[in-house]
Amino acid sequence: MKLLLKALYPLLWRFRWRLLAGIIFLILSNFFSIYPARLVQQTLDETLMQIQRGESYAVILRSLGYFVVAVIILAIARGFFLFLVRQTIITTSRHIETLQRQQLFQRYLSYSFAQLKRVSTGDLMARLIEDTANVRMFTGPGIMYTLNTFILFVMVLVMMLQVNVKMTFYVLAPLPLLAFILYKVQGRINRYSTIIQRQLSDLTGFTEESLTAIRLIKALVKERVFFERFHEASLSLYDKSLRLIRFDALFYPSIALLIGLSTLFTVWLGGLEVLQGRFTYGNIAEFVIYVNLLTWPIASLGWITSMIQQAAASQARIEEFMRWRSELSFPKQKVKPKDFSLVFQQVWFRYPNAERFALKDVDFILEEGKVLGVTGRTGSGKSTLAYLCARLYDPTQGTVLLGRIPLQRYPQQQLYHFISYAPQEPLLFPDTIRNNVRYAKLDATEEEIVEALRFADLWKDIEQMPQGIDTFIGERGVMLSGGQQQRLALARAWLKKAPVLILDDVLSAVDTETEQRILYQLRHSSYRPTLIVISHRLSALQQADYIIVLEDGKIIEQGSHEALLRRKGFYYCLYHLQFRNQPCAEDYF
Repeated sequence: MKLLLKALYPLLWRFRWRLLAGIIFLILSNFFSIYPARLVQQTLDETLMQIQRGESYAVILRSLGYFVVAVIILAIARGFFLFLVRQTIITTSRHIETLQRQQLFQRYLSYSFAQLKRVSTGDLMARLIEDTANVRMFTGPGIMYTLNTFILFVMVLVMMLQVNVKMTFYVLAPLPLLAFILYKVQGRINRYSTIIQRQLSDLTGFTEESLTAIRLIKALVKERVFFERFHEASLSLYDKSLRLIRFDALFYPSIALLIGLSTLFTVWLGGLEVLQGRFTYGNIAEFVIYVNLLTWPIASLGWITSMIQQAAASQARIEEFMRWRSELSFPKQKVKPKDFSLVFQQVWFRYPNAERFALKDVDFILEEGKVLGVTGRTGSGKSTLAYLCARLYDPTQGTVLLGRIPLQRYPQQQLYHFISYAPQEPLLFPDTIRNNVRYAKLDATEEEIVEALRFADLWKDIEQMPQGIDTFIGERGVMLSGGQQQRLALARAWLKKAPVLILDDVLSAVDTETEQRILYQLRHSSYRPTLIVISHRLSALQQADYIIVLEDGKIIEQGSHEALLRRKGFYYCLYHLQFRNQPCAEDYF
């Protein structure tokens, strides 16, 4: 609780005047909800006296008419101020939730690639959505109902004590028992609600994954297996939901029972007081109204306590993530590179918590505007090299330089402006083709977008689609083939026109003819970046100015295509295997 208030204090202080206005409106709203009880007492006693005096029906009806008008006016006033309460306190909670989410998401974006990989996507989403919502429930309904309970209790207590101290004590005695019982019931309800929410989240995630992989599921004829898994998860959720319903079924009947007992207690004791002349019939009615006014606020204490506990736990999870510091630090002052050459100086790299090095003593120079080809077996370190070029990681030892300046000296925005990276797995958004390309350059013109799609040899495919460039590609580009997905990612990387372009096996799903057309356009267009092409297929590397061959993180061969063939080593063996279907020596494979 202390952590919760300490963390939220700056945000609550930011909206202090709005909260103060909400408290004032809450006091006024409670006043107009309490005062009708006094009117009921006065009207009832006055009406009984008029009947005893033998007043005419007209006089009695006129008095009751005044009472009805007064109650309506008070109800309208109460509703108006209750509206203002929600417009101030509840709106403030929404502002705080939005600010927290923005701060948390901004922090997500500032963390390194390695840090985010250590946390599951589901956990990140839960902190961003569910935990901030739990905190919002505290800053909105939690604060509002807590203040309302306190203010209403004080005001009702004052009004009751003014009438009869002894009756006040007896009438309020059962209310703490009501709060305790409902606290226990509400605690069980909240625990099961949390479990159900988690299971529902897991079921939603499983459904999403299944639908994303529907082509593979059908290809492997595993529909029955996935249905059985879904069926088991659904049954488990069903059982938990039934348990929740059982506890929930006790909630409102418990309130109704205790309210009835308190009301009965009030009438019985009030009747005794009336017989002794210390009470009036109007006082009994007044006290019954007070009891009913206090019942729900007292009963909600259990719910409020549980809400505060959930908010405190959620805020602790948020603070845990907010206390992280990015493993990659960036300076603020821009630097001016001499050119856009890329240099690796004795680079060693090991992933966090890994025992072996992914790259070992990698050393090369790629001049500005030249093309570097990178090949090697799976797991040899090719993608790791691309990560270091884009500074998704920092080297464990050694230095990576861009324009003769270490990457660590570049501000984040400047560095990523200089580098365009197309990863091995196409990362596409559930949007149109046009918007997926525009993510690289939001102010791109229609001509620039079409030019990028033509470069990626995708325009002919788009012309065959009914919606053309505005075709919606679905979640992760599921409406496109694998080759179309890769070419769309390539078009996006090309549109950025960054001085350094990294293609990490981004043409693996296209045919050789299309691959050669794309690479030819890349070499002969006006856009001539410093280019790194990573590929298993040597057809993509033959025109490179320089090629390095990686094995177990080391450069085992390097040179031009012709020079590597003359060496008759690993590259030569791989070339003959791919182009002439000739087996290689056992020393290599």
